[in-house]
Amino acid sequence: MRRRIRGPNLMALALPILVGSYFAYHRLVHQPTLPEGLIQANGRIEGDHMTVSSKFSGRIQTVSVQEGDWVKAGQTLIALDDTQVRTRVTQAEKAVETLQARLEALRIDLEVLRLMMFLSPLQYYINASFGILLKGADLSLRWDSVLGI
Repeated sequence: MRRRIRGPNLMALALPILVGSYFAYHRLVHQPTLPEGLIQANGRIEGDHMTVSSKFSGRIQTVSVQEGDWVKAGQTLIALDDTQVRTRVTQAEKAVETLQARLEALRIDLEVLRLMMFLSPLQYYINASFGILLKGADLSLRWDSVLGI
């Protein structure tokens, strides 16, 4: 006994098949096209080159990673030879020492000048007194020569 499918049962079976066919047709046949020169593909892209730079120049002393290694942010990749930088630091330290010695000498000179300013009025009176003594001695010598002594 074979039964025929009629009416609502036929619609219940045919409707999902028709809707599925419609969406499959539009998905396969009516795909949006890309502009000329573009390709759409699934896959994986690997970078060939990565640019790494330093704030300082110098010779590379050690390399801590190899090509293809995974690295994390902040990880040391290379170490630069710091001989030139250390030489510059030493030169700068010596220059600072020289300037400090010069500053100390200038401070001593300033102190001497302050003492001279203090002693200057005293020196003036000493020189004036000495000058008076010299003039007095000169006058007494002249009187002696005049008197024939």
